[in-house]
Amino acid sequence: MRLKRGLCLLVPVVALLPLGAAVPMPAQTTLTRIPKGYQQIWYHYDENGQFDTVKFTAKSFKAQVKTGARPMTDTIQLHVHQLNSGFISRRSHPNWGAAQLDRQQRLRLTGWNQPAGTGASYQISVKAFHQQRLMVLSQSNAMGTWVYEHYFQSKKLAKLVGNAHFPGEVYATSY
Repeated sequence: MRLKRGLCLLVPVVALLPLGAAVPMPAQTTLTRIPKGYQQIWYHYDENGQFDTVKFTAKSFKAQVKTGARPMTDTIQLHVHQLNSGFISRRSHPNWGAAQLDRQQRLRLTGWNQPAGTGASYQISVKAFHQQRLMVLSQSNAMGTWVYEHYFQSKKLAKLVGNAHFPGEVYATSY
């Protein structure tokens, strides 16, 4: 009888405990390394007859865009950022950045304190150009909606393809 009473008192208390309360959820973070397939120098040949470059290494990103006489360079050193933590660093880290892969396997790069919806996305895909299959790096806005430019694995290929548009892509005007 006492055992029954003890169980009757214990069951409601156990039912109030949330499931999985004893096991903490692992923190989700940004990528610690840029995926291997991206790690190289990519080239884009623009309408001004100049090459823009994007270089990925395991822990960094460097873009050089030639707009006029002086090139514009953007460099990011990859650092791990905890997602959904609510923490915002008050310190300025002008060359720090974070990388994530989204559901469509686009590489999204942001500055250290940039909010959601900012930054740029890059995706590697195989495109057809004059019956040739080419490995193409497409640069789009942070959400991957509009493609700005395509980059290629060599200067020769970038010059040959130029600003070609590929079927199935939605294009925006280049910045």
